[in-house]
Amino acid sequence: MICTAPLACGSECVHAVAATHSQVVNGESRPTPANGCAEVNDAGSEAASSDELSELSNLLAPLTETMCLPNDLAIQGISASIVDSLLFEQAKPLLINELRRYPREVLRKNLGHIILCANLQFQNVPASGTYFGNDIYISIDTGARGGNMRELDRTLHHELSSVLLRNNTRYFPFHLFVGCNVQGFEYSDNLVGVLNDKSLLVLYDSAQGKEGFLTRYSRVSLEDDVNVIAEELFTNPQSLFNYAEEHDRVFCKIRAFVFFLHELDYRFEETALREKKELYEVSHDD
Repeated sequence: MICTAPLACGSECVHAVAATHSQVVNGESRPTPANGCAEVNDAGSEAASSDELSELSNLLAPLTETMCLPNDLAIQGISASIVDSLLFEQAKPLLINELRRYPREVLRKNLGHIILCANLQFQNVPASGTYFGNDIYISIDTGARGGNMRELDRTLHHELSSVLLRNNTRYFPFHLFVGCNVQGFEYSDNLVGVLNDKSLLVLYDSAQGKEGFLTRYSRVSLEDDVNVIAEELFTNPQSLFNYAEEHDRVFCKIRAFVFFLHELDYRFEETALREKKELYEVSHDD
């Protein structure tokens, strides 16, 4: 996604994903490691093992003169510059802490690298993050309208949800998620038209909640809708659940996304969403 602070993101290409909305996760076995046990990290534990920290640290890299943006991103109008080394070192522990909320097997299968950069822009609009393939690009230049230290966690979960969705469409319950929308609703797919409109990024608008959205930006594409749900679910769950209690269509989408996480790794809830265990009590026949 192309992520403009604090929420707006545009997909690398959501059309191929949206076209599979008729796929249903029925009878699919959940992916597990070769030993049959999903490896899970306890994000609430006091300390991580040295092996875990080393593995997660190796996922992080700074944009350098020799590590350029892929040409495909440049063609889309995406640009970035080299990140300050001090900011990179400051960002590492923050990102590692958030990555520990994901089962390591999920990361191993889906995430390439998290590349930290500065001055990330999409068609001259400051952005917080984007992704290409299995790599996530996050801007950490402080003081910019785009990414900053306070938004690292949000940007990470936002972009990683895109990667997980693209790589695991067969596990995503499109029928459940799309069914949460008002009948006849269609996503606009007009990313460029919303990037400069900050009013679209306002969260928890009751008028939007009645139709199943956290923000007007969520209406751009199914992927963007998922991104905003994921971002809030990981970083601001209490506000999200309070909002969802008043808006059934939003809660419906949260359940669908949590269903997806559970399909990726059946013990995902132990690392991510302990606050709402009942979300996992969803029949796979729903």
